[in-house]
Amino acid sequence: MPFVANPINFANLAAKAVPTNSDVLLIADAADSGILKQVDIGDLPFAASPGTNVVDVTTSTQQMVVNTTYWVKYAGGVCTLTLPTAVSSSLGDYVEIRGGEAASDPWVIAQNANQFIRDLTSVTTTTSGTLTADNEFNYIRLECSATSGGLSWTVVGQGGSFTGA
Repeated sequence: MPFVANPINFANLAAKAVPTNSDVLLIADAADSGILKQVDIGDLPFAASPGTNVVDVTTSTQQMVVNTTYWVKYAGGVCTLTLPTAVSSSLGDYVEIRGGEAASDPWVIAQNANQFIRDLTSVTTTTSGTLTADNEFNYIRLECSATSGGLSWTVVGQGGSFTGA
């Protein structure tokens, strides 16, 4: 029999704006007759990997740095995230962008001079190219694929559709 929670009034509990990996949740374990069990947020499969830099983006622009995951939570329109500079990027560095619950519009990845983003079938322009998410909840992972600095970025994973320019 599945676990059914009784409705409880949590009106007097304080809200936490930014959970940490050590925060604890109670879950109903479906594989164990719905018994409530404790789990740390950091142990959940969608939690950031240990040592991963995670940034909540709540402004209209964000300069990205390598080896960081960005959660776009800007609610004021389109958010533009700019790739790390070529000087600060090396082969294998990554950036990951995920749409967050507070996002109100799709987001855009902008490039610096002479950079481009490549996927299996297309490449953005190198002068002022962009990659635009078609939905605010899309996600993408880009890896630096240039051996002499971060001019070339390759899509290695994505959810949703993107339009390159």
